[in-house]
Amino acid sequence: MGVSAFIASFCGPLAKHIDPKWLILSGNVGMIIATIIFAFADAADRYWDRVFPGLVIGSAGAMILYTHSKYVTVSASNS
Repeated sequence: MGVSAFIASFCGPLAKHIDPKWLILSGNVGMIIATIIFAFADAADRYWDRVFPGLVIGSAGAMILYTHSKYVTVSASNS
């Protein structure tokens, strides 16, 4: 979780090339996909094929969402 969130935290400069609303949307979609994956993780033997990918996708999506929401908020307050 930490590794994927750390890597996703460096996506801030993407806002100069891609509209931040699409990056925020992609973070939301990542968290939705992770939640759907978690719904099918109903046993302990489902860790590597359900829980682990859900944690990686969800934490990366949350970090992308947080990073670009902060970027939009700060840029709107500086205008």
